[in-house]
Amino acid sequence: MNLHRLYHPITAAPFMHNEVYAEYEPCEALKPYIRCFWGSRMPYRTDAQDFLRSQIIIPDTCVDIIFRVYSADNRIVGTFCGIDDRTFLSAGVF
Repeated sequence: MNLHRLYHPITAAPFMHNEVYAEYEPCEALKPYIRCFWGSRMPYRTDAQDFLRSQIIIPDTCVDIIFRVYSADNRIVGTFCGIDDRTFLSAGVF
């Protein structure tokens, strides 16, 4: 079945693409399971105030698996975020 081809979740900023946030389409084999990959094109910098702002997040029926890469001490931390049921403002990470 190709139900994943009919599923297009709504997002508050569907075309947002800049140095600190971008969405990438998965390969054909992963499309039934993954809507998109998203992340940063460059490492996070604490002095990047121009890019840090709150963003409205609306429930989109997607769950997120977030990996934070700490290159300074060679660590990767993973977090699973379930489906949100309320709109909220992000903590200014976009």
